[in-house]
Amino acid sequence: MEQKLEFKQIQTISQRVIQINRILQLTSKQLDEYILEESETNPVIEIIEDPEYSGYSRRKQTESVPDDYLSNADDRESLRDHLLGQVTASFRDNEQWLLEYLVDSLDDNGYLIEDPAEIAEQTGMKPAMVQKMITLIQSLEPAGVGAGDMKECLLIQVRRRGNEDEKLERFIREGLDLYAQGKTGLLQNLLSISREEIQEYISQIRELNPRPGAGFSHGEKTTYLIPDIYIEKTENGFEIIFNPHLYHQIRVSEEYRQLYKSMPKEEKQYLRERIQRANFLQHSITQRETMITSLARLILNKQEEFFRDPEGSLHSLRMQDAADELHVHVSTISRTVRGNICSANAESSR
Repeated sequence: MEQKLEFKQIQTISQRVIQINRILQLTSKQLDEYILEESETNPVIEIIEDPEYSGYSRRKQTESVPDDYLSNADDRESLRDHLLGQVTASFRDNEQWLLEYLVDSLDDNGYLIEDPAEIAEQTGMKPAMVQKMITLIQSLEPAGVGAGDMKECLLIQVRRRGNEDEKLERFIREGLDLYAQGKTGLLQNLLSISREEIQEYISQIRELNPRPGAGFSHGEKTTYLIPDIYIEKTENGFEIIFNPHLYHQIRVSEEYRQLYKSMPKEEKQYLRERIQRANFLQHSITQRETMITSLARLILNKQEEFFRDPEGSLHSLRMQDAADELHVHVSTISRTVRGNICSANAESSR
């Protein structure tokens, strides 16, 4: 009984971690769509009427968005939709959450650059389950997606083609860097291959796709990009303004809270789960807002010279540096900057 309870607790924690990370990387438009979807399936979620809600209708964008936020519309299918559309197997909830988490973690090249062991630690999932889902993703099209780097991407593709030449695989693993550096003599000695074989291998590799995710949409399918954060210059310095009106705000329905209190104990489970899910959605949204604001403040502090004068210097700021400063994992920073937009206005003052 205790083991079953412990497993359920671990499963719940895993799902929550995955949900936080997924919501963190959603754009405001995607978050708004996600909130509406959740409200349709969860009766206890109540949409708060917000008179300042800007939404994403074409009319309101046309009226309120400056020309410099104009972006080319991208009607291509997203890599996420393309991959998940190929999965026909049914999974338990925690496995489905993990699969979507991994797909959402792919970079623009289609690589999964996060270490599987770290993913297991972050999500609370077993390493074997993480590897199972990675293997599943790597079996999908386009070939090479889900690889950890370019070499693994190429290896997946040559194996998919039924390659039986171990020298070719070794050439990819150990010889590509030497070839790129022009060290063909050292390459010949290392792999015991001729110049002709090198040229044949290079010819085969050029038929492969080192960036399987590049042909898919990675951005908005809308015409306008609206910032989550505004940085305005004031008399006292700079002010960071978070825009909460880009997506619907929610709360747990008081009517359902009262209904839950009055229900017999044995009938409470359904509502308890829905209320917990709604509360955690609110928590995840708050976490997203806090993380975006914290990162914006860090960038402002590091780049204040540039914000004061566009001709000023920009200082190097790696994602790992930001992660160290904010005491989070670098993958959290990566998810935060993916798709979220900041606008600086040095002209306005209050």
